Amino acid sequence: MHHYGLDTNHYVSAPALSWDGMLKMTGVKIELFTDMTMHDFTEKAKRGGITTSGSHGKNVHPMYIGMVVDEITQVLSFDQDNWLAPYIAKNTNLRQQSKNSFEKDFFKLMNNSVYGKTMENVRKYQDVKLMRMINENDEKKFLKKVRKPSFKYARQLGNTLVGAHMGKASVILNKPIIIGASVLGLSKLLMYRFWYGFVKEKYGNKVRLGYMDTDSFIYHVETEDIYKDMAERPDLFDLNDTKTIGLFKDETPGNVITESYHIRAKSYHYVLADKSTKSKHKGVSKKGMSDMAKDTYFPSLGGTLLDDTVEKDEIFDPMTQVYRDCLFENNIFYAKNVGMPLGTNHEAAEKIAIGTKLPEKY
Repeated sequence: MHHYGLDTNHYVSAPALSWDGMLKMTGVKIELFTDMTMHDFTEKAKRGGITTSGSHGKNVHPMYIGMVVDEITQVLSFDQDNWLAPYIAKNTNLRQQSKNSFEKDFFKLMNNSVYGKTMENVRKYQDVKLMRMINENDEKKFLKKVRKPSFKYARQLGNTLVGAHMGKASVILNKPIIIGASVLGLSKLLMYRFWYGFVKEKYGNKVRLGYMDTDSFIYHVETEDIYKDMAERPDLFDLNDTKTIGLFKDETPGNVITESYHIRAKSYHYVLADKSTKSKHKGVSKKGMSDMAKDTYFPSLGGTLLDDTVEKDEIFDPMTQVYRDCLFENNIFYAKNVGMPLGTNHEAAEKIAIGTKLPEKY
């Protein structure tokens, strides 16, 4: 690709391409850890981004609003430089100039993939041994693999082939995980500063946190004009979708959220003013959730439910009703993970899709 001066035919994945493109452009030589203590210390610092639902967010107390640090037991010192900034800025500019969704997604991926390479856990690498299963001798060879301590699991690949997944006997800790740990730490700092330094400071008790993910918020605020408030802070908000790094954008521009339900991390649902909806339910396929919601409520539309005082609009979207009943009626809903073709040895199984015993979060 002419943007990075690399031949994509030599790469099998975007992360590998993005990593080499970054190294070629920046010319940086990243120093890896040679001290195991430093590596282990940094590995423990790889804590994920903040993802929480409802009032859980109120339990955070940074130092500058009252938290007291009693003791510091260990510190890692290092020289800091913004060597990655030119690469990130280049992809951001290319994304802003993109003329179609493919290019926008690609240049976003080229940034995200570099971050992913700094977070790779080489301890989880596996070797997959493809083994024939034709005769008794093949079976003995396979059982020999199974008896090894490094054996993880096996997967049948047809009638005469098995894939034996083996853990690595040894690994080379050659990933710059200090970069990924720093990015995660800075992302949490950005989120804390926004919430406590702007939102809580401006609105006080008139704002309530509904849900937050690594880089986003859903919060209920009492104010005359939220769009005017955001326009007054161009240093915090990007209202023109310019893809500026570090600024928050409105995910539903011009379409106010009228209802919002949050079950747990990665599980939420909201309704917009135009009656459209958006859901997130990690761990369950979209089709599985959709089928479950329709099967639960649509059969009732021809029965007594329409004779009740409930407005038809209130039950128009079955997924909204699922989240309502989960939160306010403490119902538990089961769904099947469907959407992918099942093999001859696969079975469709139900699992708990959403359910909560927590206080209502609405």
